[in-house]
Amino acid sequence: MIYAIDLGNGFSKRTFGAETFIDPTVYAFPNTFFGDGDKLAISINNQQAFLLGNDAVNSGQPLQYVLGDSNIKRYESDAYKQLVLAFIAKDLKDNITIEKLVLGLPIDHFKAKKDALVKSFAKTKNLAMCNGESYLIDIKEVMVVPQPMGTYIHTLNSQKQEVTLIVDAGYGTVDVAELTGLNSVRNFGADIGLKQAFIEINSYLKETYADCHISVGTVHDALLNGLKYKGAYIDIFEDEFIQQALKNHFDRLYAMLVENYGSFTKFDKVIFTGGTAEMHKKHIEAKEEPNFIIVKNPQTANVEGFYTFGKTMK
Repeated sequence: MIYAIDLGNGFSKRTFGAETFIDPTVYAFPNTFFGDGDKLAISINNQQAFLLGNDAVNSGQPLQYVLGDSNIKRYESDAYKQLVLAFIAKDLKDNITIEKLVLGLPIDHFKAKKDALVKSFAKTKNLAMCNGESYLIDIKEVMVVPQPMGTYIHTLNSQKQEVTLIVDAGYGTVDVAELTGLNSVRNFGADIGLKQAFIEINSYLKETYADCHISVGTVHDALLNGLKYKGAYIDIFEDEFIQQALKNHFDRLYAMLVENYGSFTKFDKVIFTGGTAEMHKKHIEAKEEPNFIIVKNPQTANVEGFYTFGKTMK
């Protein structure tokens, strides 16, 4: 089996071919007094059990995040490894041998953390307990891919020698990859993902909708699917304050691109991917650049490319 996971700062995207799963990258500890009903409590290698992703969000318990003092430190943490293994257990719920585990890293972190990730997961056997049921996760080989390459593999025809700029903007980081065909020409990244805009929006929503159940980690879902408030879902996406906060973020992102490239005339395609592409669709389209493209399913394009990469590499 090939299992691919893009464990992002905001959301974790996974696929093993049959379908693609998305959960917030958060966890919470179960309510030991009342229990947590039908939610899945997962323990990895006999450590403390926790609720994961949407189960954590819906539990009402305080949410925990994987980030360390800086984003790169997260890959050194035991919590990061536990979350990867817990998502595998959550998705598969069986004894499983993973022949290839494919992980992604932001460009800025790739060289520094690639070998450490391989060492952490490759040739390991791990015990997962899911609501008392035990499963063995046997991982044979690990592949680590720079995140924007996932979108490239998923989207483009590798036989064409097109000059492409991929802008992979997520919750925490923005990765920019310039490619000619499959050859990397220039890469850079910055910690200017949507998190800052979401912090502002989270504060605004808490002031506007008193006692609403919202956090920075759940703003993305509320923008796409509505804010749950007093038993109903409120469409907040077009709210004036929210739109201004999103536009301010896009302007900062676009200014970074212009600072680095001046114009985009040399590119056959400028591809926007990641969760930011969903939030900034109208801002991207407003630029009226004929080579600007928003990838289909931008939130999952990378992980689907990771899976394709795992299938094609012998």
